[in-house]
Amino acid sequence: MEPGERLVIRGRNDRPEWGRLSILHGCLCLAVLLAGTAATAAIYTEYGQPFLTIHTVDDYAADPHNFAVTQNGAGLIYAANHEGLLEFDGIRWRTVPAVAGATSDLRAVGLSADGRLLVGGVGDVGYLQQGDGRPRGVATTLPYDRWEIHWIISQPGRDLFIMRHRILSLPTGAPLDSIRLLHLDFDHFIDAAAEYDGGLLLFQRGLGLRELAGDSLRPFDAPPGVASLRVRAITAVGTDSLLLAGDHGLHLLAGGSLREIGGHAAQIAREKRVTAVRAIQPGLSLLATETGGAVLFDSHGRVVRKLDVRDRLTSDLCERGITFDREGALWVPTANGIGRIETSSPLTRYDRTLGLHGTIRSIVRHHGALYVASEEGLFRLAQPRGPERPSRFVEVPGYEGGSHAAAVADGDLLVAGGDRVTVVRANGPDELVCRVTDPRELLPAADGKRVYLATRTVGIHVLEKVRGNWRDAATLPGREQTGHGWRRQMVEDGDGRLWSFAYHGVECVSGLGARETPSAVFYGNDDGLPGGNLFPFVLAGELFVGSWDGLFRFDEQAGRFLPDNRLPAEPVLHPSLDAYGRLWYNAGYRDAVCAEPEVGDSLDCTRPLARSEVQLFTAFHLDSADSVL
Repeated sequence: MEPGERLVIRGRNDRPEWGRLSILHGCLCLAVLLAGTAATAAIYTEYGQPFLTIHTVDDYAADPHNFAVTQNGAGLIYAANHEGLLEFDGIRWRTVPAVAGATSDLRAVGLSADGRLLVGGVGDVGYLQQGDGRPRGVATTLPYDRWEIHWIISQPGRDLFIMRHRILSLPTGAPLDSIRLLHLDFDHFIDAAAEYDGGLLLFQRGLGLRELAGDSLRPFDAPPGVASLRVRAITAVGTDSLLLAGDHGLHLLAGGSLREIGGHAAQIAREKRVTAVRAIQPGLSLLATETGGAVLFDSHGRVVRKLDVRDRLTSDLCERGITFDREGALWVPTANGIGRIETSSPLTRYDRTLGLHGTIRSIVRHHGALYVASEEGLFRLAQPRGPERPSRFVEVPGYEGGSHAAAVADGDLLVAGGDRVTVVRANGPDELVCRVTDPRELLPAADGKRVYLATRTVGIHVLEKVRGNWRDAATLPGREQTGHGWRRQMVEDGDGRLWSFAYHGVECVSGLGARETPSAVFYGNDDGLPGGNLFPFVLAGELFVGSWDGLFRFDEQAGRFLPDNRLPAEPVLHPSLDAYGRLWYNAGYRDAVCAEPEVGDSLDCTRPLARSEVQLFTAFHLDSADSVL
């Protein structure tokens, strides 16, 4: 999916097979915080990590070391592993059995023009046989015991298996006994190979760039200085340029002239031993190295993002067989697993590796800084330490026991956690507002003069600011909550009524004006509500309640809740509204959903690439018009 493209929701039973890869594959854990990189970075100069999914030996039950990855026409992912050919269907991995006598030590994998999957290892080449529509094994006929395949590239009419000093040619679709060795002068080792303009381009040590024309090699149009370089990886940039990476750094070959690219990326290429380089999109490339992980860099050599062992990349050694899948994500084989990097995704993530711990309960921005209240503390997002490192969360002292809610009112940041509510001061000690049993939720009133505090068992408190200090001014009437009766979410409707969640229903408190006496009405199962968790929200002036049983609307005339079918028949949990009136909620299937009002009463639902690995999204923060966390 391209950035900005929207995937229309369909029923759970009519999703395409590829949806297993596109939706379930890159899942992240519950405590993940998602943010639109471009919008957030432009406003706050913050960014997290791109989606990075790591598949380890616990997933595919083979050797940790992988050398190459590719994808076939059916969307299946294949990896060349020390123990054989690995296959991934988006849900589970399996090892494809090799035919008798074939090697299980594979080093390269590629796709032929006729759709066959080609493999190469130590002393063997072959292809994936098809029997009854299912792969059966790897066929092989090579007698060369010590020859190791490094690259597989398909040309019009033939497939090429490339070693350090030999090339094997196989006519497209022909049996393996048709393979032949091209008798070329290979006294100079092949250090890099790449497909370019429909042909094969090689870099031979001491000779420079060479292209394969028919069965012979000829010099490629390049200035003499190219031959003196130690190039280890090549990638095409656009249609008429080449990016060369190696021990001498980074160079761009365009129009017959060679230009050196400086910056931190070039320094990394010189120091860390390049294994692969790939152009991702205009102005952005990926450099894989043995000891420096992978880095994304721009056309000036500036490192945009680093991905190494500190950022969940399980091994610094990134191998040469890097590929894109059909969604534009990069698959990176390493010495300890396989990584999938969604470089083109508009989403980034923050998790434990960036200092964020615990289930997230609330997200707010105060004086330009982002604060997260979680079950393990209160965290603030700090500015990045360098252009190539993501921003990190730092813990705010004093909330080690956890914080359940945060809210901004009248220029102050209020945090509820433990047995108290406090005002967080950036340049001084926090101020105690009140002590209360099990504070759970904070909601600033529409008039900006009050903050409602929901607790687990002792109702809703009203906090007011008097002469510059917040205080606990009153407790609203309502049912006493016990057991699972703790309140999670509150909403204020257009008539000034306060609606709050209780486990067995929704409570409405009216008469909240200065000269009125508040009164409470409780709505439960007898009033049309389902059982279990309920989440009230106001949309287009009407009160709705989301639940595991779908959406319900409060009918003012009937005085009860009615099922509403303007959203798909799925759970509607933890709803939030953004500046455009769009409704964001968790659909109960690890997906964040955005419902956008259209003409009339209908809602157009889209499912962006927001997802969770284990459980549900529990909080949404509409950070700006174009950024949702």
